[in-house]
Amino acid sequence: MAKKAETRKQTSEPLVRPSVVRALAAVALAVMALALIIDAVLGHVSHFGIDGIAGAYAVIGIVSGFIIIGIAKGLGVPLSRPDTYYGGDKKEAGE
Repeated sequence: MAKKAETRKQTSEPLVRPSVVRALAAVALAVMALALIIDAVLGHVSHFGIDGIAGAYAVIGIVSGFIIIGIAKGLGVPLSRPDTYYGGDKKEAGE
């Protein structure tokens, strides 16, 4: 009976399985690599100078993502509350 429930869980949540996650990551990396290759081969019109370099938009996207994550982590420090903010101990809350 437990085996049947485990199989049902696997089929109902396929995006959680490690094999599916690895396959999706491989497909995403292949698509990104293909986009960079197409960008390098076909080229594009440069508007600002640095954007004429192949892959410049990818680098700008990665750098801006890191900046956003850094800002979010920095804001998390002053905005976070202690575990006992709502009163009591963590053990009382059932954890």
